[in-house]
Amino acid sequence: MLDDEVRLRQATTEDAEEIRDVAWQSMEYLELDADEMNEFREILDISPSLIENNVAYAAENSETEEILGFYIIERSGEEFLLRYLCVSPDYMGTGIGETLFLNACEMAEEAGAEKLYIICHKNNIEFYAGMGAEQCGEYAVEINGRSVIFQKLQLQLCSEE
Repeated sequence: MLDDEVRLRQATTEDAEEIRDVAWQSMEYLELDADEMNEFREILDISPSLIENNVAYAAENSETEEILGFYIIERSGEEFLLRYLCVSPDYMGTGIGETLFLNACEMAEEAGAEKLYIICHKNNIEFYAGMGAEQCGEYAVEINGRSVIFQKLQLQLCSEE
C-alpha cells in the first residue's frame, strides 16, 4: 500500500476531527468492552491544540486526502512520549503503522530524543515489540478521578554523533 497512493505529512489543527475519528475506529477494532471504550472517550478527544503543540503526522491517501493513520508525540520533561499511533482498520496490515512508527522515531530523534517512550494499550504491545521496543513499566492516566493503566515501552534511538 505504501506507494504513490499514500503520503506522510505534518498534521494540522484542521485535521483534528478526522484524526479523532481514526483514533476511535482503531480502538473499536480492538474489540474492547463498553467500560474500556468509555475510559478512552476522554483520552481520544484529540483537540486542535494537542496537534498544534506536539509532533503530529498523518498518513493520507494522496488522491482523496483521506487520513488513514496518524501519530502524536508529546514531550514530558526529558521524555518523548508516543501516546498516539492509530491506523484506520481498513488499512491495518498495509505497512502504514510501521511507516508512521519509523517516522515518529526519526522526528523524535531530530528533536533530541535518545529514547522514545511508547504509551499503549496491552493489545498493541506485540506491534511495538516487533519494532524493537521493550516494556519498561506502566503509565497511569487519570480519567474521571480514576487511574487507567497503560503499558509503557521504550525504544533506544540511534543517535549519530
